[in-house]
Amino acid sequence: VMWEPWIDGFTRAMGLRPDAWDRLLAQADEETRTTMIFLMALQGIYTGHSKFTDEEIDEIDLEAPNLIPNCVATILYQSRPELSRME
Repeated sequence: VMWEPWIDGFTRAMGLRPDAWDRLLAQADEETRTTMIFLMALQGIYTGHSKFTDEEIDEIDLEAPNLIPNCVATILYQSRPELSRME
């Protein structure tokens, strides 16, 4: 599964509403902040601006497709806390 097109689209979409993302991050818990750092690290890998080693990038490349859905859920529950109470 290729995650690169997804992360590129996600970060482009973030650029459409930077104020909303700033507000989300200002109130974010540690898990959400960590999630956003991870997603920005993926964007860095995608654009060739990562400081990770080739071995680290290879491992991240394998794990990213499995981690991204949980990242999305974390952001969703931070931005829409009423959804987490429905579980």
